[in-house]
Amino acid sequence: MTANTQAQPLPHATILLIALLQGFSLLALHSVVELKPLLFQSAPWILMAYVLTLSIPILLMLGLTENKPQFYSWVLSYGLVLALLTYYQAIQIAPWDGANYGFLIPAIFLSISVASFKVLMYAQHFMISPKLSYNTLFTLSWRNVITLGLSLLLTLMVWALLILWGQLFETIGIEQFSNLFEKKAFLYPVLALANGIGICLFRQQTAVIDSITRLKQTLMKLLLVVIVFIFIIFLGALPFTGLSPLWESGGSTLILWVQALVLFLVNAVYQDKPSNLPYPLWLHRLIYFGLSLLPIYSAISFYGLSLRVDQYGWSVARCWGFLLWTLLFAFSLGYLWGIVKRKDQWLHHLSWINLRMGLVVLVAMLLVNSPLLDFRKISLNSQLTRLQSGEINLKELDFTYLAENLGKPGYRALQKIKSENKDTRPEIALLITNLYTSTAIGELPKQREDLKTYIESLSSTLTKPAPKTLINDIYHDLLGNGYRLKRTLSYHLIDIDLNEDGELEYVLLEEQAVTFHAMLYYYEENTWQSHRLENTGFGKEHAQQIIDAIKTGNYRATRAPWNQLKIGNHTFKVF
Repeated sequence: MTANTQAQPLPHATILLIALLQGFSLLALHSVVELKPLLFQSAPWILMAYVLTLSIPILLMLGLTENKPQFYSWVLSYGLVLALLTYYQAIQIAPWDGANYGFLIPAIFLSISVASFKVLMYAQHFMISPKLSYNTLFTLSWRNVITLGLSLLLTLMVWALLILWGQLFETIGIEQFSNLFEKKAFLYPVLALANGIGICLFRQQTAVIDSITRLKQTLMKLLLVVIVFIFIIFLGALPFTGLSPLWESGGSTLILWVQALVLFLVNAVYQDKPSNLPYPLWLHRLIYFGLSLLPIYSAISFYGLSLRVDQYGWSVARCWGFLLWTLLFAFSLGYLWGIVKRKDQWLHHLSWINLRMGLVVLVAMLLVNSPLLDFRKISLNSQLTRLQSGEINLKELDFTYLAENLGKPGYRALQKIKSENKDTRPEIALLITNLYTSTAIGELPKQREDLKTYIESLSSTLTKPAPKTLINDIYHDLLGNGYRLKRTLSYHLIDIDLNEDGELEYVLLEEQAVTFHAMLYYYEENTWQSHRLENTGFGKEHAQQIIDAIKTGNYRATRAPWNQLKIGNHTFKVF
């Protein structure tokens, strides 16, 4: 480990003060979130505040040293960029009330975490030397990861001890401790302070951290050999199996993850010390032979991802897949270039590629949170283009995906579709309304009136309008099942005498993507009873057949081929 990366004296008091401020800030944000009306009015600011409160103090605590005030300027400059990007992301998540965010927020925090890790590493490096050194970056990166990981582990252990403390005293009738330790006003500052103390302690133990890093390298040396061997064998098996089984099991994503794991292990094992090979020469050659195959894997995953885009258009996940593919492909080409150019000495080229690709990864993680590379808008434009070109029809559009994964762009597009179809396709307008409205049992907001109006309109298509009491019961039954409400493409109501008693029964059919839900309503004991009917057909072709038959009146009651078997008070049916 080089001398210029040794830890400088730490401002412990400053670090602990930052930790406490972080704890109280998180407590304040939590209190604001619990006030729902205020949250929904200030949602963009809330998300931005959470990201800054979680990231900036951690960067300061991990990177601060005495007599290095310029580190503040690095972190504050990055904080300004982060504030702008997260505010943009936040205003794209709308409407907040009743919204399902899918993986929008996790994607934001993951990309910001990677970017923050890179910024911290480069800022620390420039505090040591203005000339980039791969070995220095390698050392700093693992010190940061292990220090933060151990600090968070210490924090969890403190939390567990507090729980144990409270439980022990509660068993002897002293509940004050357990009550205190459950209060957020206590937990937030205490756990944040524990994390700060952990960072102070572990940052002083650079020798121990570096020993852990060397132990990690020893373990990963074995893992790298194993995965490269698997890598080579798997590629050799593909000509005999073909690629079809790979696509059927989501192989493109799996290959990307395997590539990422190989590159991670390579960078965990090899450092900027080309003369000190961690393996015998023959094994070293086996590894770089395996690395030279990476572009072939990239070609296979590119083909698989392209197939999915051609079949289903762009989605946020596919955009992320292609971004990951681009980064991995760039690493692969860089390594292949070094292997072809320098052969056994290709490690001289490894640091050159990694230094530059590290900056590329940083820029990519920032861009995906900016308007310049907004995956939501790319996905939305792709799906709307498929709709407008006639590649899919309106019913085949994934309304739920647009609502739950595309944020404000998806919301605006769905509201436009709703406005254009509210008169001619009321079921589509109803579906869009349901996607953005709470459907909890017992809630009857004004927005639900369109549901009742639609059910009444179904009744008017019958030979004789259904009783008002039935309409009301159907309305409440639908309102109590929010999941089905948000996934039903159309409703159909038919009247038929199913039990041949001279009285009409009613069947409500709900069309979903691949099936129909059917509910029988019959009048018994002065009230409407309901019973679910089993559907034997699945798939879009069955759904269209059912709709066509309903429109032409092609439905009738038929006797079951088998009677029921009654044994005592138990009934057995043949389905």
